[in-house]
Amino acid sequence: MTVLHFHGHHRYRCQHIDPDIRCCICEGGLYSCTRCGGAEASLPTDCPGRQISHEMQDDIAAGNADYRWREGWVLLDANGQPCDAGTLSSD
Repeated sequence: MTVLHFHGHHRYRCQHIDPDIRCCICEGGLYSCTRCGGAEASLPTDCPGRQISHEMQDDIAAGNADYRWREGWVLLDANGQPCDAGTLSSD
């Protein structure tokens, strides 16, 4: 299994004590950040350090936006590259 590190993200760790209880975190290996709330496809490249709105998570999952350390929020083109439109606000 390959473990990926996402700058600034705090990985959620399953808190189940009972070994008979299974969930998508411990069974499926779902990566979820306790700091920004992103998970899997809605997880930005780097953690913005605060909760992401559901609308922004949808944009991240669709490949239209990303948060990158040292760049902030960026709009992405169809190839996943930053657009000339510049940065955007997460609010």
